[in-house]
Amino acid sequence: MEIGGNFNLHIDFLYNSHYFDGCEYTFLNSGRACIAQISQAIGPGTILLPSYICPSMTHWRQNIVYYPMKPELPLQIDYEWVEAYITNNSIAAILMVHYFGVIDPKIKKIQHLCITRNIKLIEDITHSWLEDNQVFGDIQLCSLRKTLPLPDGAFMRGCTIKTQPKYQYYYFYILKILAMLLKCMTWLKFIWYPIFIKLEMLMDRYNQEMTWITFWLINRLDIHAIKMQRRANYNYLLNKLGNIALYKIPDLTFGFPIILEDSFTRNKLRQTLICEKIYPPIHWTLPTVTMCENARWVSDRILTIPIDQRYNLKHMQKIIDVINEGGYNQGNSGIGFSPGIKISQFKINPLFT
Repeated sequence: MEIGGNFNLHIDFLYNSHYFDGCEYTFLNSGRACIAQISQAIGPGTILLPSYICPSMTHWRQNIVYYPMKPELPLQIDYEWVEAYITNNSIAAILMVHYFGVIDPKIKKIQHLCITRNIKLIEDITHSWLEDNQVFGDIQLCSLRKTLPLPDGAFMRGCTIKTQPKYQYYYFYILKILAMLLKCMTWLKFIWYPIFIKLEMLMDRYNQEMTWITFWLINRLDIHAIKMQRRANYNYLLNKLGNIALYKIPDLTFGFPIILEDSFTRNKLRQTLICEKIYPPIHWTLPTVTMCENARWVSDRILTIPIDQRYNLKHMQKIIDVINEGGYNQGNSGIGFSPGIKISQFKINPLFT
C-alpha cells in the first residue's frame, strides 16, 4: 500500500455527520479561489504575507509585501518588523498561516495592532481547522482538499462576495472522483495518476463555487473519526521520532513535520521513503520572491510525514522503520540555522517544547 499522495475515495469514513450544515461559510472550489475573492473584497492597498508560504499563494495580487520570520523554531512572525512597517506604511490587510495547526504566539498582538490601525487580519486555517482553535481574524480561509478526500473544496468566512462564481467544466470533477475511486487499486496507477496530474493543472485555472457532489461528501464524512485517527498517528510518530520533530506538542492533525540536517539529507531521506512507496510532501519549496533567510533555512530542511486518516499505527511504524534504518533519527541539536550558527545558539521557543 502506498502512503501519502492524492486521496482515494473510500467508504471507511462515510457517515451522515452533516458537519457543515448551518455553517456561515462561503464554499468555493479551492483555496486560490477564496484568496481571489478576499482580495477583491478588500480592494486596493498593500497586503502583508508571510515569507514562509505556499508558492501558489504568491500570484494573486500585485501589491504584496512579505514579512520576515523570526530566527526561532518553529517559525513565527517577526512582530517587531511588522509593527514598524505598519507604523510607516499604509496596509490593507495581513495574512497569517497557522503552520501545522499551531497558533503563532504573537497572534493577539497582531490582532490588537490590526484593530487599532483598521487593518483586516486574514487567517489561513488550512492546517488548523481540525484543531478547534479560537478565531482571531476578520476573515478565515481553508482548503479542505488538503485534509479530506474531496474532488474540490474550500471555504471562507467573514468575507461577503456579491456574486458567487458558478461552477463549470463539470466533467473535471467526475473524472477526479473516478481517479479517487481507482486509486484504491494501486495496480491501476498508470490510469489514475495521469488523471490526477492533469486535473490539478486544469482546476487551478478556474475560480468557482464548490460542486454539489463535494458538499454532499463533506456532510457524510465522519470528521470526528478523521480527527482522532490523525491525532493517534501524529502522537505515535512524536513518541518514536521526537528527536527530529519540528513540534514537541501532541495531538496535531495536519501532518508530522520533521527537520533534517541540511537539504541534501532531507532530499536523500525523501527519495528513500519514495522508494518504499511513502510520499512525504515538502511544506514548502519557497519561491525566490520571499527573500527571507530564516524561512528559506527551514524550507531547505523540512519534510512532512503523512498522518492522515487512511493510515493506522502499522503504517506509521513502517515509516519509522525506514527512517531509523537510514540513521536519520539522530536529533537536530547540531543543525546550522545559517552559516556559522548552530541551532543550539538561537532561541527555541518554550511554547513549542
